[in-house]
Amino acid sequence: MNIFQQMTQHPGKPPDPSAFGKLQTNGALTAFEYIFAFCALPIAQAAVVAAVSRAYLSLPMDFRDSYRFAMSRWLAIFILIVLWVLFAFAVVMVVAIVVLFFAFTIGFVFTRAAGGSNPFLAGGASIFFIVCVIVGAGAGAMLYLSYALSFIAVMVERVDPLAAFASGFRRILYRDQVWRALAVALGLFAINVGTSLVTVGAGALGVLLLKTPALYAISVGLLSLFFTPFALVTAAVFYYDIRIRHEGYDLQMMADRFAAPAATTPTSP
Repeated sequence: MNIFQQMTQHPGKPPDPSAFGKLQTNGALTAFEYIFAFCALPIAQAAVVAAVSRAYLSLPMDFRDSYRFAMSRWLAIFILIVLWVLFAFAVVMVVAIVVLFFAFTIGFVFTRAAGGSNPFLAGGASIFFIVCVIVGAGAGAMLYLSYALSFIAVMVERVDPLAAFASGFRRILYRDQVWRALAVALGLFAINVGTSLVTVGAGALGVLLLKTPALYAISVGLLSLFFTPFALVTAAVFYYDIRIRHEGYDLQMMADRFAAPAATTPTSP
């Protein structure tokens, strides 16, 4: 915000980059943030999955039982999170960079070819860029849904993380379910974008008016508090729907497993 104010108040003067130094944290706090992100937060999300699963199966929900069930799968959850982080950095980011590079390159070529005098070519470049953005948003939303389904699978099915990781992709690509999966994914994406625009906009306005980032931090925190469990609940209901439709899943066996999480009930195929 300091750099933004410098740019608006003194447009002819380069902003002072030293403001970025204030964003740096000490090593202990950074370590705590990573521990929280990779350990505490996934356990809380797993407890949400356990609670909504029990509700879906008409079982009584209990705070302690939900966390107890989540803690019994903590190692598998952690490994699954690491797999998805590696996948994101090794594949998703590379694909995104390549797509954006070609989108900007082709758009630039079309615009240059238009020479500022042919609106059709310039319009075609704009449409191509918009299509790339839409396709990228759809692919990202589908990947998030795949992650959510794999997260639920590693909890509910008690399979190993690699099997859960693969199942997330398989289940969003069922031939007669892929469009429903895309609709659910885009719906979650639209809700996230809409709430983000309102929340972040209100927080930024609070920064400008109150001269403090506190309201912005609170707004972003409230957004995460709302959207994360909402997305998990939506994905959990979709997960059960897919398993019942395509895999003949036995809900009674699932209910028995939740009622006695320590039992060694064989996993259904």
